[in-house]
This record gives sequence, structure tokens and C-alpha cells, in this order.
Amino acid sequence: MKIIYRLMLGYLAAAIFSGEGCINAKKMAATVGEGDGNRAVETILVAPQKLSYLRSASRPPAPASANLFLDKLSHIESVNLPSENFIQSDETTGKKRTFRLKIICSYLVFIFVVISLSIGTNTVNILSQAIALIKAKFETGNDKLPEAETVLHPKEEDIWNTIANMTQDLQQTAEYALDICEEMNVSIIATTPGGHILSLNQATCQLLGYSQKELLGKPVAELFKTTESPESGLELANLTAESSVRNVEKVYLSKQGKKIIVKLSISTIRDSKGEVRGKLYVSQDITYRKRAERNFRRSEKKFRQLIETVNAAALIYHRRQLRYVNSHTEAVTGYTREELLGLDLYDLIHPDFRETVKKWGKSSQPRSSAGSRYEVRILTKTGETRWIEATVHLIKFERKRSILVTAFDISDRKLAELELETSLSLLQATIESTADGILAVDGGGKVLSFNRKFAEMFELPDFLLDSRDNNQFLGFGINQLKYPEIFLSIGKELSDFPAAESVDIIEFKNGRILERYSIPQRTGGKITGRVFSFRDVTERLQSEEKLRKSEERFHLLTRATNDAVWDFELLKNEYWLSKEFEKLFGYKLNETQTIELESWWLNIHPEERERVKSSFNETMNSDAQCWSEEYSFRHADGGYVFVLDRGHIIRNASGKAVRAIGTMMDITQRKQAEEIIRYQAVYDQLTGLPNRILFNERLVVSLKQAKKTKKMLAVMFLDLDRFKKINDTLGHAAGDRLLEGFAGRITDTLRSTDTVARWGGDEFTVLLPEINCLEDAVKTAQRILDNLKPAFQLEGQPFHVSSSIGIAVYPNDGEDADALVKNADAALYRAKEMGRNNYQLYTSKINPQSSQLLTVENRLYEDIEQGKFEFFYQPKVNVTIWKMPGMEALLRSHSPELGLVAPATFIPIPEENGLIVPISQGVLETASTQNQAWQDAWQPDLGIAANFPARQFQQFNLYQTGVSCPLYQGRKKLPASSLFFPQYDCQLPPIVARIQSAAQ
Repeated sequence: MKIIYRLMLGYLAAAIFSGEGCINAKKMAATVGEGDGNRAVETILVAPQKLSYLRSASRPPAPASANLFLDKLSHIESVNLPSENFIQSDETTGKKRTFRLKIICSYLVFIFVVISLSIGTNTVNILSQAIALIKAKFETGNDKLPEAETVLHPKEEDIWNTIANMTQDLQQTAEYALDICEEMNVSIIATTPGGHILSLNQATCQLLGYSQKELLGKPVAELFKTTESPESGLELANLTAESSVRNVEKVYLSKQGKKIIVKLSISTIRDSKGEVRGKLYVSQDITYRKRAERNFRRSEKKFRQLIETVNAAALIYHRRQLRYVNSHTEAVTGYTREELLGLDLYDLIHPDFRETVKKWGKSSQPRSSAGSRYEVRILTKTGETRWIEATVHLIKFERKRSILVTAFDISDRKLAELELETSLSLLQATIESTADGILAVDGGGKVLSFNRKFAEMFELPDFLLDSRDNNQFLGFGINQLKYPEIFLSIGKELSDFPAAESVDIIEFKNGRILERYSIPQRTGGKITGRVFSFRDVTERLQSEEKLRKSEERFHLLTRATNDAVWDFELLKNEYWLSKEFEKLFGYKLNETQTIELESWWLNIHPEERERVKSSFNETMNSDAQCWSEEYSFRHADGGYVFVLDRGHIIRNASGKAVRAIGTMMDITQRKQAEEIIRYQAVYDQLTGLPNRILFNERLVVSLKQAKKTKKMLAVMFLDLDRFKKINDTLGHAAGDRLLEGFAGRITDTLRSTDTVARWGGDEFTVLLPEINCLEDAVKTAQRILDNLKPAFQLEGQPFHVSSSIGIAVYPNDGEDADALVKNADAALYRAKEMGRNNYQLYTSKINPQSSQLLTVENRLYEDIEQGKFEFFYQPKVNVTIWKMPGMEALLRSHSPELGLVAPATFIPIPEENGLIVPISQGVLETASTQNQAWQDAWQPDLGIAANFPARQFQQFNLYQTGVSCPLYQGRKKLPASSLFFPQYDCQLPPIVARIQSAAQ
């Protein structure tokens, strides 16, 4: 396409300068005299209407881009032309024509500019100067040609005919150029000098999503992203000497708000005077290319990040030149990245392997070899040789065919292989030097290897050794055995169970006895054969037989006891156990009933293992004769049992322990009983909470920790409000369930490090260790109160229970356990005085108040016994008739230490401890006596009122109490109102009616 554009551009340039040459050669006449037979040359104009007609005849209506030059022609006077021609002419050669070459050249210049911008040629300014030159030579008035100075010669007519034909061809070329501009995938926008859009092509509409109608007249700046909009002043400043800006990346915003990245070229359109008449914006959508570049950069970044994170050396080279290395390559070679990039690849390769590496870069390398692995030796910076396993891939890196090598350092593996080879050699030498006979066979029984000792034991001839024939080996050996059938039977069992290990005895006819030990040979986790070892045990077995009878007696003794008997020989490190060990612990002993001492230690509980080992070793290294320990031993079922292990130490003449014999006794039941006793001693049986003993122990420990860490702790004292009423109403079983539920809710509120204990009855204590401030304890107390708000279900009914809480904090309220508990208890009673269902913090004022109450309580007993209460009588006056119907008796207590004590202070004390009944009876007697005296003295109908406690009505002798008062004994008649109970605003019980009736 660019070639076509360049051809058109050259064609247009030739036409422009041809017109320029004709203008310079001759001045065309405006008119020619009729007398000489010459006709006037008619001025030919390509009017916009004609041009529109021509376009409509060949293609769809002209796009907005055509308006750019049509508007320039609109001010020129149109001429009526025949519809079949562009240029009017006669066939006669004498006819002369005139042209306005100014119009033709301007037209050609516009097409030239459009095409040059499309192919990136910076020629706009040059053609603008050419047009200005043409206009300067023609311009004498407003679109008027000057009168001709010279008459055309006949030869000149051919020139003008040629120009006319060229003009017609250029008209068609222009139409074709417009079609190209319309179909180009390049946005073309023409604007006014102020930046308003005059015309645009269809590609612009498709690019931005607008219609032509929406864009015409719109400021071109609105098409750009706000930060990308080129300001007019900035544009003019950036224009080059040719009045253009090339390849500036900008961002358009489509109608839908989509960002479109374009490469923008801006050119100025000037008139003949050089003044700017507009701007031409030519832009190409490069969004896809930019995204592709961004994705490529991201992909390359991810590749570099990935290659840096893999635990392998990675390098890329091109023609032995390293282009990239990762950090692991630096670690393996010892070079820095900069040093590696300056090295030749062969500088890193050991000379023995350079030919191998050379093949990696050959173009003839088959594609199937990509990803091939090679083991290569390399040279480090220090000259050290290392082995690597390299994987080779053919890739393109920086647009060049390159080779990617990922390598793992296998120097350690190579060293291990060398060590393995050495070990195999050493093993073979060891096998040959051992006193035991060694035989190795494969899975099918074929002889693989044996040592010289084996051949000597079985007295094999040399020809059998060379043949390694399994059948000949077997046949020759069986003939020497005393019991060949047993030998064959064991061989069959090992064949049926290839994973089994075996130890047996082989007896020869000549009296020799061999011990055979056999284990399977495994390769890669699979059994591939079997290895036998043979040892001559003739002398050992004979000695053992001598010991057998003496040991038989020992075994009989061990069976007579239920304890497991053990025998530990320190020199042999052999630990023997009696059969009772199997019964006690469930383990199956081997034939020799021996185990390794290390396996014995492993069966001891991990938390006690070091203690037991240390105790045993210390006893062995000392001069002690006995050893005893209690510990947990693992049973075969995975559980642990408690054992009492006791032993007697046997020492040699120098006092060194050489042997120990002892017994193991199962004491699990005894330990469990002790644990139950321990649990019952420190835990509450009803709620499962710690009791006061365990609580005090934990409090002491927490106080020690608090003193070290300089932190606070809190003690809470709680009880259930009115628990006695529920317990008495629903019974003790319901009360127990309530206590269990109460304990559960408190526990759910606390931390795992906190302790809640049942102090006794309905009283509970809470320990909050390691709190940061007093507010932590307050929040905990509030959570407890909130958690108690939901009802408890007792006997199928909901019951709401509250609690009173007293709080004491270390170190403010006490520094020892007794002081904290005592002060928390005092704060609890303060909470009860404040109306229950609340918490109170201990203060220094609480204890004096408690002491005061204790003094008042002690004083009450003396006042009752000695009658030291003081009575006051308050008159009752009927203000209507101004008459005093009676008096109310008021009781007061007077203490030498406290003075006059108010009823609100001392009355609750006798109500709680039951002293209110005798006090009430004394009040009744005193008030009755005083009332009788007043009646006798001055008012017979005077009544007396006294407070009668609720507890008095629960007494079975209430009737006797009433009739025994002086009022009744004096047989004086009293009105019905003379004995009044002001605290009861309800119908009096029948017993009170009987008292009133008796008094009357």
C-alpha cells in the first residue's frame, strides 16, 4: 500500500510543478479579439456542485473529509458547464482555452498532503510554499485572472491540451485518493485554527464510536483523555520547522469512555500568505500493539522472577555469549552477574566437555533433543571443578535464537557415587575377612555371591565355586547335613515368605553345628534376593547346654510369682525378661526372652524417661545394692500402666556393677486409688470444681508469679442470692442441680487460665491471675452477672437466679492469700447490703463497717439478757377531730462505743440470726405494760402499735405469746384497734384474730 501511495505522491508532485512551469512560460489571456477569428477562452472552474456530481457518479456521497477543500472553492464563481465533460473544448485546433491553474494546483496540493501524511512523508510545508508561489504569480484580484500579455501560439495549444487531459486525470486521481482516505484504517481530522472539527473520515467515526454529525464542530481537545489533551499553545511550540508534529503517542477517549492509544501526527494548513487556516490530525490506533508490548514486558518480568526463584542455576547464551544468568548461577560458579555476562561460555566448561556443549548450539540439532539432560563438569572462579546436570532448551531471547540451560549442582551426588563405589569395595573386603560364612542369592535362588569362609564351612570343591550352579551347591551341601528335611522345610518357608527373617541351627553329620541367619535383600523398596550368614556355634551350644539345667531352676522360681522378673547383664548389654512380662504388658517375647535396653527405655513414658534413666545410671555407678523406682510403662495396646520396679545390684571384686536382677510389679490400681483420693481431697464432688484447698494452693502460686512479673491478680467471692429459699422450697436435689448450673455458667465466662472453686454451700471463689488493670476484674464480674440472667430450668420451671460478688485485687487489697480472700468476702457482704445482684470492690472502709456490725450483734445478746433496749413512743393524732387514738412503740439500741444505733443498722442482724423473736416478744410485753399504764392514768381507749416480724408468725406458740402479755393477763378489755401490726397491709392470719379476740 505504501508503494502505491508513493507512486501517487510522485505523480501529484510532477503535475504540480508542470503547472508551475506552464504558468511561468506564458500568461494566459482573459479574452482574445474576435476580429482575428479567435474565440474567447472560457474560464473553467470545478464548482462544488460539479464535483459533488462527479463523486456521486462513481461512489457514495462524499465524506466529511472532502469538505476541507470544497469549502475553499465555495467562494469562486461557478460556470455552467456541460454535464458530460469536465473541460469544455472544440475539435478545431484554433480554439483556445483558459485555466485557472491556481485552483488545480491547490487541489493537487491538498491530495498531496493527505497522502504524504498517510505514509509519513514530511512534505506539507514544501508544497505549501509551492502553492504560495503559484498564488503570488496569479493573484491580482479576488479570483480574477489578469489580462493576457501574450497570445498563445499554435504550439502552445498542444501544451494546454496536455494540461487539460492531465487535469482530468488528476480529478479522477483525487477521487481515488478520497476513496483511499475513506477506506484507510487511519483517523484523519481537519480542524479550524481554534481546534473545532471541520471534517473527518469514516475511520475516525469507527475508532471513536461517534457519528460524523456528533463530531463536526466539536472541539478536538474533548476527544483526548484529560491529561493527554494537547493544549494549542503546546502544540504550536512543538511543531517542527516543517510545521508538523510526528508520531506523538496520545490517548483518545471513545464515546463509551474506552481509552484508545494512538500515534498522532499534527500538521498545520496554511494559505498563500502563510497564515494558519487549520490543523490536520492524522492518528493510527496502536492500542493493541501497546497492550501486546505491555503483556510482553509482563511475561518477560514473570520469566525473570520465575527463573530467579527456581532452586537451579539458569543461563541463556547466544553464540557462546552469555545473555542472562540468575543468582543461583552466581552461587554455583562463584562469579558475579557482571563477570558472567562478560565471559565466554567455554570459560565455564571443563575442556573435556566442551565438545558436548558445542553440539547444543548446532542448527542441525533435532527438535526432539530440546529438554535433553547432560552431566557436565564446570570450572568455578576459584578453579574448583563441579558437576552439574544441565537441561537444554532452544528458545528465542531478545529476538535471537538462544539456548536456555537450567542446571542442578550434582557434585554431592557424584561424590556419593564415588563413595558408594569405595564402600562396595570395602564391603567386599569386609565380607572376605569376616569369620562368618556369607551367601547371597537372587529371588529365584540363584547364587550371586559368597565369601571364602562359606566355601570352607561347607567344604565346597573348586569346580563348584567356579560354576556357581545353585542345584550343585544345594545337592553337595544337603548330603553333609544330619537333618536335611528340616533344612529344605526352612528353605521352602523362606521362599513362601520372602520378607521374613530367620535364624536356625544346621547340624552336620560330623557333629559340627552352624547358626544360620537370613534376611531379605531389598533394592528400591522391593525384595530382590536374600543374604545368609553362617556361624560355627558348636562350642557355644555345648556350653549353653551346660547352663540350661541351672537356668531351668531359675525359671521355675520366676513362674512362682505374678511379677515380671528381669535380668540385666551389663557386660553383654542383654536384658532378659520372664514370661510373666507378656501377661502384664501384652508384649510377645522372642525365643531367648531378651530385648535391647534401648527399646526398654523407649517404652517408659517420655515425661519420666530421663528421670528413670538418671536414677538407674546413678545407682549402677555408685556402691548401692538396691534400686527402686515408680514410673509409667507402655502397654502393648498403647496405654500406660504404673509399675514398681525394684532390683538388686551384683558387683565384682572391684565394686563395679556387672549384673542386676529385679522384678516389675503392676501398681496401676493402687495409683488410681491414690489419684481418686487426691481428687476427692482437692475437688468438689458435686460441681467438679476445685475446692478451697486447691484454690488456696493455686492462689499462693499465682501470688508468687505476680510478685515476679509485677502484675495484678484478683480474687472474687460469690454466692447465690436467696439460694436458701429455693433449696427449702424445691428440695436439696433441685438445689444441687442449681449449683451445678451456676458453676457451669461461671466457668464458661472465665479464661482457661482462671480458676473457679466452690468454697462451700452456695459460696464460690474465682481467681483471675495476670490481669493488667482493675477494669479487667470488673468486666469479668459484669460478664458473670450477665451470664446468670437467663433462667435456670428446675423441676420443669424457669427460675431466675442472681449473684452478689465481692472483689479484692492484689497488691492494693492485700499481699497474701488470707487477706485477699477475707477482703473479697467483706466486699461480698457489702454487695448484699447494696441490694444484691451486683458486684462491689473492696475498700478500706468496709472492714470498719463489718467490725461495727459485729459489735452491734454482740451487743444485742447483752441487751436481750439485761433488757437494755430503749423504747420511744410516737403519738398518732387524728387531725380531723384533733384526738390522739394511740401510740406506736419504737425500739432503739444504745451502745457505749457507737452511741444510739438506728433500727436500719441493727434490725437486719436479729432478723438474720433469729434473735428477732425474743426481741419482738420483749417489745410486745413492754409496749402492752406501758399502754395499760396510760389507759389507767388518763385515756382508757388509748391504743398501742408495735412492729410484729414475719418470723414471729412462723412460731407455733404465737397464741401463747399473745395471751401471756400483760395486756391479756390484766383482763383489761381492749378495743379491736388497740393491738395493731403496721407492717402488714393485708388480712391478718387467724391466729392474730384469736389474739385480738382473747384481748377483748
